[in-house]
Parts: sequence; C-alpha cells; structure tokens
Amino acid sequence: MDTAIDTADTAAPLDMFAPSDPAPDEVIDWVAKSQSVHGIILGKAAAKPAVNSSAVSVCVRVRPVLPDERELIGKDIPGLTASSQFHIEYDAVVADSVSGKVHVLSEARKLGKPTGKIATQVFTPHHVFGPNETDDAVYNTSVSPLVAHALAGGASTVIAYGATGAGKTHSMTAVQRLAAAALLAGGQHKLRLSFFELRGEGCYDLLHEQRELVLRDDGTGDIVVCGLQQVEVSSEAAVEAALAQGNAARATAPTAANTCSSRSHAICQLQLVRLGAEGEAGAVGSLRLVDLAGSERKDTGNLTAESPERFEEMKAINSSLGCLKECIRLQLLRDTAADDTHVPYRRCKLTTLLKSSFVNHAVLPEAPPESVPRLCFLSHVAPLRSQVLQTVNTLTYTAQMVESSRADKEKAAFNEVDRWTGARVVAWAKALEGGKYAHVADCFARTSGKRLSHEWELDVCKWVTAAGGTEEEAHELFEAFQKMYKEAKRAQRGARPKQQIERIVEPCVVGGDFMADGPRAAVAE
Repeated sequence: MDTAIDTADTAAPLDMFAPSDPAPDEVIDWVAKSQSVHGIILGKAAAKPAVNSSAVSVCVRVRPVLPDERELIGKDIPGLTASSQFHIEYDAVVADSVSGKVHVLSEARKLGKPTGKIATQVFTPHHVFGPNETDDAVYNTSVSPLVAHALAGGASTVIAYGATGAGKTHSMTAVQRLAAAALLAGGQHKLRLSFFELRGEGCYDLLHEQRELVLRDDGTGDIVVCGLQQVEVSSEAAVEAALAQGNAARATAPTAANTCSSRSHAICQLQLVRLGAEGEAGAVGSLRLVDLAGSERKDTGNLTAESPERFEEMKAINSSLGCLKECIRLQLLRDTAADDTHVPYRRCKLTTLLKSSFVNHAVLPEAPPESVPRLCFLSHVAPLRSQVLQTVNTLTYTAQMVESSRADKEKAAFNEVDRWTGARVVAWAKALEGGKYAHVADCFARTSGKRLSHEWELDVCKWVTAAGGTEEEAHELFEAFQKMYKEAKRAQRGARPKQQIERIVEPCVVGGDFMADGPRAAVAE
C-alpha cells in the first residue's frame, strides 16, 4: 500500500524556502505515488561519505511548492496532455540532503503509455538543500567559508544559477544581506559595496543611474571595471538600502516562466578595506555575489520565442552561461585531478569579468586551510512536474561541473604512454638500460606509444633487425615496453576518480502497490 508523507504538523513557513501547506486529501494517483516515493527515498537516506575538498563547491537548492502552485497539483498540465498519455502536476523533485542527492521523478512509459511505475533520475552535487532548508542554513553551509576566506584576505565568489522562477534571486538577496552583516561584524575593516550588471554587450552601474562602464585589462591580467563607483557602508541598514537600490534597478522582462525575470547578470562586490587606509591600497579581501540571468529553453519559452528581442536575449544569456559552466568545470578538473588544462575565461565578457574567480591563489598565512572553497556555484531548481525539462537541464548543467565530460573521460582512458609520439618512444629506447639499445632506437621514429602497445612482437623484430639489431634485442625491447605500458595503465586505473553521476530507476509501482523489496538502484561506478 502507498504511504503518503505526513505533512499535517508542518510549521508555518518562515520564508519562501520553508515548508509549504500540505496537499489536499483528494489528490490521488500520480500525486499519491510521487508522495510515497518521496517517503521511501527520504526514509532510506544514508549519510554520504566525505568528498575531497576543492576550490570549487557545487550545490543545488530545491525550492518548495508555492501556494499558488499547490492549487495545480493533481490537475492536467496545459499543453502536455494527449489521448495516449496523461501528464498530471505533482511534486517531482526529491531533495535528499542527508545523502547529498537530488531525485527527479517522472512516469515510466512504454510506447508513450504510462506503465504505472515511477522512474527517478539522480544527480549528486557536493551539497543539496531541500525545501525545508532556510536561507540561514544555506548561508552557513555554502557561503560562510567563503566569507571567512575573504576576511583572511582572499578572493571569494558565490554564483547563483537557475531557470527563471527557480528562486535564485531570492537566495542571492538573502546571501547578500547575511554576507555583508558577517563582514561588518568583525569591526576590523571598512566595507565598500559596488553593484553593477552585465546586460548583453554592455556593463552598467546599478547604484549610479545605470551609468555605462567599460571592462579593461590592467596590464597584469586582471580585469578592471572602469567607472564603477564604490559606496562605503558602515551599518546593516546602509547595506540593505544599497542592495535594495541595486536590485530594483536591475533589468527584468516577462518570459514564459516568470513575469518578472532577471535579464542581466548582476554582480555585487563587497570589498574589505583596512581601517584608516585610503584608496585601493588598503583593500585586503573581497567577496563577489553573482546573480546570473535566468536560463531558458527555446521549446518552453513561449513568450520569448514570440519576441525577436527576447529570443536574441535568450541566446546571449544561454551562451554566456555555457561559457561559465565550461570555465568552472575545467577549474574543478585542475583542482581535483592536477590537470593543467587551460581555462578559457576570455571566451565571453561574463567569464572575463570573473577571471579572478577561476585563477588559483596562493593560500595566505592567515587564510583557512586549503580545503576551504573559494567559489560556490549554487544551482536552483523548481519542484513541479511541469518544470522537469528545465530542472533536468539545470541539474545536468550542474553535474557536468562535478564530473568530467565524456571527452575528458575518453582522454582519461588513454594513459601517458598512449600519448607518446614517435620522438618520445625513440628517446625512451635510447635511455633504456643506460643506452644499450641506442643504436637501434631510431627504428621507432615512425610509430607512437599507442601504436606500439598494439604491435605484434614479430613486427617489432623486423624493425629492429632492419636497423642493425638482433632478434634478442628486439625481444628485450618489446618486453620492456609492454611491462612499462601495463604498469602505467594499472597505476592510472587506481588513481582514476569514481564517477559521481548516478542514474537509477526506483521505486517501481505495480498495481498501485510498491514492490515488497522496496526501491532498487543500479548505481554507475
């Protein structure tokens, strides 16, 4: 029998991200089954093992079902109902904060018809914040370490990403207020605040009448926003007034998902300055709070598609978000796998502006340990079934920053010896056993490490004897290379990180009842 989640004792919401009112009793079928899946997943949650720390922290926050959305639960989703399949609105996202996983629910179908089973797709970021998590909890877990790093003199960045209506601006507004209060609490520094937006190809000061700004390189590789003015704030009231002014001046426009969608990337920078210092010389630490424009899919952005201006705006926003994702993913790869891959932060204005967020900084003597992240990417998703396309798109975007892309995995399958050129193979042969085989080493100039690893011993013997060597020398060279190749491959297999992205199908509903053995998971290792 299905066991729906009991929400009768839920407390009154404290803010947008507090628990919502319970669903009406008459909601049944997919709604009841999805509620049972929520209960099973959360009931079996187990604490996840500790993960390796990194300079980049990737988090996901799931907002609750809003009061006006709760009225739609159990009803048909407009535009998605056909005679062969029924799409009913329900809470389709399970945020498992304990095990650090996000489950996206959908109806399992065969040939377009419902099978009566619930399928789930699982994403595993570094941290997960569910609908019950308050703004303070999100700040304490993901942002406060970056504030501590800024107080120690470092540079930290928090980036809020998500589709329109997913709650990222709500989170960032709270983070701005809490972070500024924490920076002021010490009383050892002055705090200067600047607030500007990146809209299309332009950059504008939100605190000074939308004055246009210019991005320039200062000659040392750092990007300077020329013309940007800072406001010194000495109290929480002054901070809230400046933040309210900046957020109100930000560009917005109606879209299919949100009647007041942010159409620009807003950057709030909090700069710490030593007491008594003047100008830029006294700057000791900084915290950037970036509220990105809402991402949107073309096939779900009806209002956007009808307006050429909105459509071009959507393309520019999605393009810059894609560049940002790639920069963060490559930075994460550098930190966790000691990879020296180039981070293309100059690919667009957004990543050029955030260059300092991706560059490794030396840890200062007063700074927290190296495990403290310097960048937090906070993704936001909405919970309803009608928004699953945007939710999966956001989570896939996020998961790609946690794990290497398929191309990176294919490259990782090639160990170092596989990438040897002919010249490298020749150099290896010349150096082997003190130069014993130097007189025949040039016969490997036209091969490569990958090719040589698959060559027959008889072919290698022909190369060596043609170069004036003996069959015995050919055998020794072949055996030495094969031994080195196998050892390198074994070492690489042991050092390869385990994959974090999981895809499972759980739990199954047969005839309205859950299977006796409970949910089944096939976890990709």
